[in-house]
Amino acid sequence: MPLTFVFSAIPFAFSPEDAITHIGVAASVAGYVGRSNKGQPNVPFTALIASILAKYFPMSGFQPLQPTRIQPVYLPTWFVRAELEAKAWLSSESDSEGSQSEAATVQFEDLYLPGFNLDFGRILVRDPPTHIELAKPFSPDLAHQWGLDVMCLPYNVLPFDILDSARNLSYNNAVISENMRFSPQSVKMNLAAAYPVLLPVYLAQYVSREPWPHVTILLAAHSDPGVHYIHIPHPDTEDSVRLPFEELVAGQDDYIEVGSTPEDAEVRAVVVNPMGDNLLSDELSSWLNDILQQRNSLVSMAASHPINMEDPRIREWTQEEVDSVHKWLHMGRAHSFFKTILKNMNLDESQITSLKPGAQGETKFVVDLFEAFLKADPEQAQKWQETRAASTPEWWRQWEESQKPRRPIR
Repeated sequence: MPLTFVFSAIPFAFSPEDAITHIGVAASVAGYVGRSNKGQPNVPFTALIASILAKYFPMSGFQPLQPTRIQPVYLPTWFVRAELEAKAWLSSESDSEGSQSEAATVQFEDLYLPGFNLDFGRILVRDPPTHIELAKPFSPDLAHQWGLDVMCLPYNVLPFDILDSARNLSYNNAVISENMRFSPQSVKMNLAAAYPVLLPVYLAQYVSREPWPHVTILLAAHSDPGVHYIHIPHPDTEDSVRLPFEELVAGQDDYIEVGSTPEDAEVRAVVVNPMGDNLLSDELSSWLNDILQQRNSLVSMAASHPINMEDPRIREWTQEEVDSVHKWLHMGRAHSFFKTILKNMNLDESQITSLKPGAQGETKFVVDLFEAFLKADPEQAQKWQETRAASTPEWWRQWEESQKPRRPIR
């Protein structure tokens, strides 16, 4: 597949002027709350009032605080769907026997990761685009929008490397919680697809009066203006000058959030085998979020090799491509669901047909539930009868084949 068709890019949904109007209040507040060493406000109070009026009363004719510079940027990002398997020791609040070793399967759907190792990438992926139809195949005309040249950052973070890095963890670092730990060397990918999407972002910089540091505001532009982030950089010295505004948000992240990100924006991992224990899924998700949201965590994630965009696991972000992986993952999830039921009743799948005559109580319930599942939707019944291997995408088969050691030619 040609490279230009693999890349998807979301056009900037609004102009730089609209961005400045939207973030002007936050920039004014960050700059106004505090006075310089000469007793003068860093940002005049009138600029704050004008920014408020410009944003909430656009017909008033007032202008928002103007940045020293505003730069549209295409930030490389990845959507990832994957299933991983590992040897794990699991327990739960209801398990008084302690943990036990078993094969655990984890799925990720719509995992959203930065594709470039600048630190602000971990912040911007908190508000992912949700509509595939927003994206277009990247073309040269997308490099110039709203009268400005768009800075296109390169991909240098590969999600497969991040997944593979789990194998290099020490056993101490592979402890998720008191209920869950895994063997790093046992981690394997059953399937993984990564969809490259260029996210439109406005970076606005406001240069402050001395001695105050400058203020940078980040605003994703894939939909209507929404949540944005204030960043006030400092050298790593204890005596660095800080804006008094920062004391009002002491204890928060190094990027100050204005607005609110969606509640489901965090990384979500689902333990599908064994199924039915939400506690394990919650603890694993929390562990992953802590790792991915660490300050400067992206610096260490940069690939040590050129990104091979011809890797068959890198797919175009289209509904057709996403649906094929979605189908494969959900077939596995449904299969795990019934395996869990049968395991809890000490039954085997092959016993279902022989159990129907004379089945009573809980056994009859499982038999009836299994048959109801198959009969409720003919298409679902067909999926169930298929082997999961038969539904594996062809590109994944090709990749697995390419990983097999080649015999030397004699």
